[in-house]
Amino acid sequence: MFPPNRKPRNHRLAILGPAALLILLGSAPFAAAQEKCPEQIAKAEQAYINGSFDEAIVLLTTCLEAGQLNPAEKLRVYKLLGLAYIGKDYVEQAQSAIRKLLELVPQYEPDPAQDPPGFANMVQEMKKAIAAQKQQKEPAAVKKGGKKKWLWIGGGVVAAGVTVVALSGGGGEEGPAPASRLLPNPPDLP
Repeated sequence: MFPPNRKPRNHRLAILGPAALLILLGSAPFAAAQEKCPEQIAKAEQAYINGSFDEAIVLLTTCLEAGQLNPAEKLRVYKLLGLAYIGKDYVEQAQSAIRKLLELVPQYEPDPAQDPPGFANMVQEMKKAIAAQKQQKEPAAVKKGGKKKWLWIGGGVVAAGVTVVALSGGGGEEGPAPASRLLPNPPDLP
């Protein structure tokens, strides 16, 4: 191929070329997915409107897997995923998407003029479920801490009572305190 005395000019590139090409080709879909996510979200929205729920789910899932979405894009993706999953009657997946939407924006409220009633109802149900989970976790912590708190308070009351009894000179004796424990009278003033 080459004359025996002559090496190719870019022999390093000849060796590294295939490896570099493989690296570039392997990262191309990932880079393309990152650059195209806003476009894919718009396509997914149109697919949802057209009733192509599977197509919308694939486009949105690809963007999520790329992992380079800003919070507004994530919110839009999770909302569209929830809507598409509801359209497919995939309740668990819809609940999961809506839960993630509510993790991003806990005070999220669906738009009754634009969002279907099934979506709005599921958002409200998920809010209630999340609140119930928080309430179930809180009483356990209060009970554990509550017992310790009352033990500390009770121990403090007992310690204070013992201190008061010891300082007052009482110890179960009845009658006046012995004369040796009484303080002397103050001296008369001139």
